[in-house]
Amino acid sequence: MTARHSALIRRKRLGAELRRIRKERGLTGAELAKQLGWSESKVSRVETARIGLSMPDARRFVESLALIEEVRDNFLALAEDAANTRGWWNAYRSVITTEQRMVADVEAGAASIRYYASVMLPGLVQTPEYARHCLKWHADLGVGADDVDSAVDIRMARQRVLSGTEPLRYDVLIDESLLLRALAPVDIIRGQLRRLIELATLPHIQLRILPLERENAIWPPAGHSFCLIDFRDPSDPPVVGLESLIDLRYLSEKQHVDTYKALFDRTWSVALARDISIRRLEELAGAA
Repeated sequence: MTARHSALIRRKRLGAELRRIRKERGLTGAELAKQLGWSESKVSRVETARIGLSMPDARRFVESLALIEEVRDNFLALAEDAANTRGWWNAYRSVITTEQRMVADVEAGAASIRYYASVMLPGLVQTPEYARHCLKWHADLGVGADDVDSAVDIRMARQRVLSGTEPLRYDVLIDESLLLRALAPVDIIRGQLRRLIELATLPHIQLRILPLERENAIWPPAGHSFCLIDFRDPSDPPVVGLESLIDLRYLSEKQHVDTYKALFDRTWSVALARDISIRRLEELAGAA
């Protein structure tokens, strides 16, 4: 099996190396930007893996800082590796947002994702109607994609990782309060619940509900959805993704990943079993 690579991880390696070199030279982000003729925000976006570097920009960096051959060659290799890792989302490059591309990058290289949903259902399980409603809501608040139609298309395209010969292993833990909240019109909610039931029967998808009435071993982070990602390529370290209304972050520090893994595992252990979760979804769909 050929490993699918995560462009995000490759940009993280590139950004970490740029930051290391910058700090080693005693430069601030603003000072480096001035030296290279870049904006300070560009330096920040490279260091935080939101963008990579073109090869001309990478060469400008190593030449401007007069890096020794070993460091120079390593940096250029990282830049080339990040630039060459592309996916289906490049067809949407004129409309895709940075956050959408980051998510697609991660999912394309993932072997498994464990997702805790407390505010909104994850994009990989959304129906087009539910996705449109959520994306329109975000757009009305001035966050997310302005082009809702394209954003829906991109979200549906992302769901291809759940099908095919090597589908993503997907564990979804849904807070019951999310299912009881009237986030959309009744017909949209009913269709979304039926979609969850359909997905929950697939062998590579585990869906469980965290019930309101059960005394939990922990208190999940209110208003805070997160996911744990393991990649197909063994050289790519696992990451944790943290979502808020206005931000999406991926952390790869082992301490952070281990903390959220423990949080997910403990919450998963007190969730309803798979078959009971499906029955609960059927009850909710029938009542909608």
